[in-house]
Parts: sequence; structure tokens; C-alpha cells
Amino acid sequence: MITLFALASLGLADPDLFAPAKAGQAMCVNPDLEAKTCQGMATYTWNADGSVTSRNVVAVSPEPLVVLHTQTAVVLTDTTECSNGGTFADQITRIEIDGEEVDEATRGELADMIGAQMDAAVGTGELCFAYVPQSDGSLAFTGSTEGRERTELAGTARWISESDGWRVAP
Repeated sequence: MITLFALASLGLADPDLFAPAKAGQAMCVNPDLEAKTCQGMATYTWNADGSVTSRNVVAVSPEPLVVLHTQTAVVLTDTTECSNGGTFADQITRIEIDGEEVDEATRGELADMIGAQMDAAVGTGELCFAYVPQSDGSLAFTGSTEGRERTELAGTARWISESDGWRVAP
């Protein structure tokens, strides 16, 4: 396990991995640095009651381009992010197809369909991601459900400023 001392020796300015989110940056998941694209993008809100809300925008299909917007309560620690589970469909707040937002009835139908597929693949229990800082400023992450590591939920992330031209794309 990387200690705070080790993080400091790597030259990372702040051992609080979520400090950039507190400063308004977004987490870019599986970034393409040249194209300034992210497979997904997450922003975090610290609420008055002490809870944290994660809002995510994720490209789930390239053709047609399908983008999901989700929102869920999360618990953040020094190096992890966990949600208490529940059905994925309930977390989908908006769906866009080829840049157009679908109507509410269609959103409900698609959310149920996509949510059932996600629930079957990932489960409805606690979903966690553990982040490890890398020397290039990125974060390697692994995912787990109900305490079981899920290799298909691994990847890289990077803190970015959306105003620098970053966007979500497959």
C-alpha cells in the first residue's frame, strides 16, 4: 500500500486524491490525451449534510452514440469511492442518442433495459473503486462488487478541467 509519505515523495502535491474534485475538476475515465476525450466523466458535490453525490456522464455505445447521465450517493475515503448499490436504472437521470436527449418515456424504457444489463453484469450490491496515483499524474483504478475484484472494471483516470475542451466520447 502506498503511504502518504510515499505519495509525497512521488511529488504529488496533495495526498487527498479527491482534492481536485473539491476544486471543481472532473475525473476523466479512460482518457485519450491527444483527442481530449474521456469514456466517462465524473464530478462530485459535497452536500451540506456531509454526503457526497457523484454525477457521471458515460459513453456506452459508439454507433449510435449513446451517452448516459447518472447520479448516485458515494462514500469517499483517501483512496476509494463506494456506492451502496441499488439498481442501476434508478441512477440514470438522462440519456442522449447521437447528441439528442430522449423523452422521459423513452428514457424510462431504456434505463430499465440498460439498468437490467448492468445489474446482471455488475450486481446491485456495494460497488467500489480503489485509486492508485501514478507518476504521470494519472490514477490507476480497480473495481470491486461486494468485495470481489472485477478486472473488467479496471482502467485509468485523470483529473481534468472541462473548460480545457475535454468531452465524453467512446
